[in-house]
Amino acid sequence: MSWLYNRIIVHHHHHRGDQIKWVAVSDGFDQKDTATADFFGIESAMENTMPGQLEELIQELRDGGGGTVVCVVVELLASWAIQVGHKCGIVVAGFWPAMLATYRLIASIPETVRCGLISETGFPQHDFHSKMLCYPVAGDQFLNCAYIVQVWKVGMRLNGLGLKDVEEGLRMVMEDVEMEIRLRNLHDIVIGRDDHVKEDLNLKAFIENMKKGAC
Repeated sequence: MSWLYNRIIVHHHHHRGDQIKWVAVSDGFDQKDTATADFFGIESAMENTMPGQLEELIQELRDGGGGTVVCVVVELLASWAIQVGHKCGIVVAGFWPAMLATYRLIASIPETVRCGLISETGFPQHDFHSKMLCYPVAGDQFLNCAYIVQVWKVGMRLNGLGLKDVEEGLRMVMEDVEMEIRLRNLHDIVIGRDDHVKEDLNLKAFIENMKKGAC
């Protein structure tokens, strides 16, 4: 996407020795629209604008002597590019950055059980109330951010990822007493004060009944 391309280019200027040429695929947003692009606008761009742009880029490289495209490596958030690669007769490989985070989360379960943070059945052993700082960049993150900031009002959206932006965001959520009250109320509505204990007992009773039925 154009806005991501601009950020990559800034970083790339500090590594001029790289044998990489960066090319933007237009998302259909101009610079002033980028900051206000919502989830549905980005989804529409991925479905309707960017596939054609990528196909044209590949064809231009072929016709203009820019080299042969032998493979397309796709971050699976942009899965639309897989179909474009197949249409152009190019081998496609995909990767999912979230896979590492998911693996680390799963791998940490024994340690969180050992520390008493969750029970052996996966339920929290303590109540956690966390205000949130949001910086959506793609996909359903924009919708999630809208609920957190505008609907539930238990967090705030950062204007950027600079040190001053983060410091200001942390200061604002830490000093917002009403946000803390809203967060506790939301927690009680969703989780309930004793619901996790009841769920734990119900699950244990279900497992015991299954064992008895198997005997």
